[in-house]
Amino acid sequence: MNRLILIRHGECEGGGTYVGRGSDVPLTDEGRNQIGKAGDILKEKEIRPKVIITSTLRRAVESGRLLAENLGIPVTPGNCPPDSRLDETDFGLFEGLTYEAILRDHPFQGNLWFKNPWENAPPGGEAGKELFRRVEDFHRDLKTRFSRDREDLVLIAHGGSLRFLICLLLNTPPENHWHFRLDRGGQAHFELSHDFPVMTALHQTQS
Repeated sequence: MNRLILIRHGECEGGGTYVGRGSDVPLTDEGRNQIGKAGDILKEKEIRPKVIITSTLRRAVESGRLLAENLGIPVTPGNCPPDSRLDETDFGLFEGLTYEAILRDHPFQGNLWFKNPWENAPPGGEAGKELFRRVEDFHRDLKTRFSRDREDLVLIAHGGSLRFLICLLLNTPPENHWHFRLDRGGQAHFELSHDFPVMTALHQTQS
């Protein structure tokens, strides 16, 4: 049986604004503490993966490195490979802005996006369906990997990409992704037997 652990990166700089694919920011001290707690949970459950796959963004890569060090896993390109398909949504023109600033400075484009983020994208950014296609492509490769290798695997990515991945794992429509809450540093555990994923735990590690 395989175990798959999804972990959202720790708190990063830019809190309170839209921090997406275009904002390559580091973790805060609190974010590093959250990843430390996430590692402690894995050690308690005797989960020690050989591979930790992260997105390509700094906050996820840094989270992966910290987790690997906590679990005693060598930090190498082979053990901690990045995958751009797990990157957060590209918020385009809205990167680094608050909700209020978007509606104040870009009311027409902001309202279009907020009313239907699946079909509409921020100027220069991605629509929800574009992010879903990226994650869907990753999920196909993930299924192939699990059919070949019997190993525990950890993924460290972002709220948007991980919620869509949970939908794919549970075979539920992507519009249901808002029903899954995964705080920064939080993790969702799955067991996969005969290509049938079962969610076994949800841990939130925010203080």
